[in-house]
Amino acid sequence: LIIGQFLPPHLSWGFNWWAELPQVIRWVAPAVAAALLIPGASAVLGQTIGRALISVTEFVERQNRILSGVAGAAVLAAVLFLLRVKCFLFGDGITILESVASGGALSFKAQMALQPLGVVVNDLWFSSLSRFTDLAPDAMLALLSSLGGATALVGMWKISGELGKGGAGRLLVFAFGLTSGVCMLFFGYLENYIWPTAMLLWSLASCLVYVRTKREGLSAIVFAGVGTAFHFVLAPQLVLATVLVWSRGRVFAG
Repeated sequence: LIIGQFLPPHLSWGFNWWAELPQVIRWVAPAVAAALLIPGASAVLGQTIGRALISVTEFVERQNRILSGVAGAAVLAAVLFLLRVKCFLFGDGITILESVASGGALSFKAQMALQPLGVVVNDLWFSSLSRFTDLAPDAMLALLSSLGGATALVGMWKISGELGKGGAGRLLVFAFGLTSGVCMLFFGYLENYIWPTAMLLWSLASCLVYVRTKREGLSAIVFAGVGTAFHFVLAPQLVLATVLVWSRGRVFAG
């Protein structure tokens, strides 16, 4: 974070959005973070945050799950977009930008042939949004990626509920999930794997529910199918979900 504040804004991405904050915050926040390395201070803060998160979790679980999920995803998408990646030198960012901003016909050549739905969604999103806003092309696509990231995080939350059994256990599983490097993609990153990852997480969550309750079998297959249409890399998950439902969970019993 300290190094990031000295980088020019055009090189700032992800959490290096930090570089655009007021200088007072840029120095005070790292100092507070260093103070929290003291075991006593970190223990008190951890207990406080833990109690607050458990209270929030219990409140959310008492609400309508669909509405709370949509509201949570909207807030997450806004946060992810605010902290979005601003450097597209890696991955498929430049390729995606060129393909949608050129205004030409849809191209399914080379690797794009493996992600037909991704190509179509990117083009439809860009052409539709450009009629109502003057956002730059990278910002438009970053918003779509942030929505995908929020969808993925809600899916992770559902998985953590199945594995963590509620309460602090659920929070712990969710926190472990956030340590994965793939979470970097959720911050408005221009990449072809964000929505497939979101569909994978939702399919896995439905698979876990199906093993336990024999419900959401169709959801597991549908999410995997949509993810495969986004990118064929998810084909193994489609096979897994189909076999799971076809065997009524017996293949994975125990």
